[in-house]
Amino acid sequence: MNNKNTDGWPRYSVWVLVACAVVVTALVARRELVSPSRSGSAEVATANDGQAAEPIDWRIEDVGHRQGPTDARVTIVEFIDFQCSFCGDFAKVLQRIRTNYQDDVAVVFRHYPLASHSRAEEAAIASECAGDQEAFWRYHDALFADQDEIAHLPWSEFAIRARVRDLDAFAQCMSGDSARTSVLADVDLGRRLRIRGTPTFLINGRMFSGALPEEFLITHIDALLDGDDGLDDVGSAQG
Repeated sequence: MNNKNTDGWPRYSVWVLVACAVVVTALVARRELVSPSRSGSAEVATANDGQAAEPIDWRIEDVGHRQGPTDARVTIVEFIDFQCSFCGDFAKVLQRIRTNYQDDVAVVFRHYPLASHSRAEEAAIASECAGDQEAFWRYHDALFADQDEIAHLPWSEFAIRARVRDLDAFAQCMSGDSARTSVLADVDLGRRLRIRGTPTFLINGRMFSGALPEEFLITHIDALLDGDDGLDDVGSAQG
């Protein structure tokens, strides 16, 4: 009898230790998801499944490529990967929203190329080089108009399509560090915001993830314009 108890005790101890380890791991993971940003500016809780996190209380829309008035009542800051198919769909939605809300909605573009997309970072750099010649949005549109070709065409071809004036200056920019530094600064910000996929965007500082339905965005924008910040839960899609 004693031998049976002695043999069973080590096995019982192992299971107790395993259970404790699982509990500790879960607590640590929860703390990492809701702990304050290292920047010290605000607590940042990432939006999952399209649900909005608490508003971020610093104005990150002051940097990036803007479409729309600086005093827009609604500002959408988007973190985008040019090889993300959902981002391509979302770009079309934002274009329609900008057309319908020209005086009230502004869109600010920030880069977040994913490691899973082999040419996404270089595409972002190329768009910045086009931006040096005031052609960022045309380059943006050229990339999304033919996403499948991003993996094959030279960046200069997209520059031609985007009507970049000086192709030599564009090529020099591509071989330099300035555009890459701008892209990596966006990536660093995205990581501090704990962005995990694209598209991710903020509407007046409140974070959402995924290519949300156009109807939801319109409803939410209309609510903000009416002075209401109420939110609905919606599904998400990321690429």
